[in-house]
Amino acid sequence: MIDQIAIRRKFGFELVECTEWNDLPRNERVQLVTEGRVEFLADGESVDVREALTQLQHLAAA
Repeated sequence: MIDQIAIRRKFGFELVECTEWNDLPRNERVQLVTEGRVEFLADGESVDVREALTQLQHLAAA
């Protein structure tokens, strides 16, 4: 299960929780993913983007 999201910013990475990610505007999330500036983590391990987005979608719907 996704527990952190690392967003690459100008001066390093910003770690956010799933709820913070879901609170970002949709267009910003899409831009971060398409630009490859985001990494989804589960217990410190990188998760495939497609799988992570599916998990986050289910979390947001709950």
